[in-house]
Amino acid sequence: MFTDGSTLPTHLVVYTDGGCLQDRGIGGWGVHGYFFVDTPSNQGTGNKKALPTRDGYVDGSGKPDITLTHYVEAFGSLPEKATNNIAELTAGLEALEIAERSNVTHLTVIADSKYFLQGLTEWMPNWIAKNWREDTNRPVANRDLWEKILAVYTLLKNQNVQMRFKWVKGHSNNFGNDIADRLSTLSLRAAINGKVAYKRTISDAKGFWRTDRTHSRLLNLPVWFYGV
Repeated sequence: MFTDGSTLPTHLVVYTDGGCLQDRGIGGWGVHGYFFVDTPSNQGTGNKKALPTRDGYVDGSGKPDITLTHYVEAFGSLPEKATNNIAELTAGLEALEIAERSNVTHLTVIADSKYFLQGLTEWMPNWIAKNWREDTNRPVANRDLWEKILAVYTLLKNQNVQMRFKWVKGHSNNFGNDIADRLSTLSLRAAINGKVAYKRTISDAKGFWRTDRTHSRLLNLPVWFYGV
């Protein structure tokens, strides 16, 4: 995954979000995060709006207590049969897959979907014990996605990855969640235009927040990118 010859990270913090147009069954999801090693940095990140920490972004700027190595951004369109929950689960699955392929030892996933977080950390053992049925004996919705999530989650556990899952309120001016939401919205707009967008980008941390980077055009000019 890391081919630029830079320091290999040990930790990943990743934000996820998803959404859809319920009446049309069209959706999109987004993921944003950063990789780091757990040593103090000797320089700032170039981001004047938020400071990365072991637990996610906080307000402020300056030299963080961690050394960032890479940023990750991913998004994808769901052109049919989408729901908000499917979009959120797909974003969560992507986050887990990124962690599994990166060989990090520590993972923090920050999501605004209690459905994803509680399903993974609380409800799933009971579903499995009941052969993927709820207490009401109804089949568990979105079982195919839950099984994919479980498979990657199990791989991470078998690799002894230390995992934490945190909830953040959506649309609350949380820096990382806002970026994931914007990526989700971009992919949703692509689906509205009949396009199926998918992209996953791992970028060196140095210079990531320069305004002339492609990712900044993508985030700041969604109309330009998709021709809406």
